[in-house]
Amino acid sequence: MKAKRPIGYFKISGAGLYKNERVIDGPQDARIDVGGREVLNM
Repeated sequence: MKAKRPIGYFKISGAGLYKNERVIDGPQDARIDVGGREVLNM
């Protein structure tokens, strides 16, 4: 079952203003693993 999204979400998303959150695969530090990649945590 899909979650319903408010109409405002589509306006924000369509304008390119929505940012998906990424899941951190390990402990939070200056460098973290996200989706199998090591990235700089700012």
